[in-house]
Amino acid sequence: MPLRTNLDEAQAAWWDRRSDVLVQGTTLMTEKPDTDTWTHRERRLWLYAIAIGNRIERLQ
Repeated sequence: MPLRTNLDEAQAAWWDRRSDVLVQGTTLMTEKPDTDTWTHRERRLWLYAIAIGNRIERLQ
């Protein structure tokens, strides 16, 4: 059963992108747990994933 929300298509796509970033952040931490070897882009991705996670926690 699909989740029913009052989001329009643009908002749903926005949350889908955020979901993808959370998955990428988790994958990054699993594959490269040593943060000293991360590139600038990887560090930025991780910080963005943390911010999204914090935002979701505040919404719940």
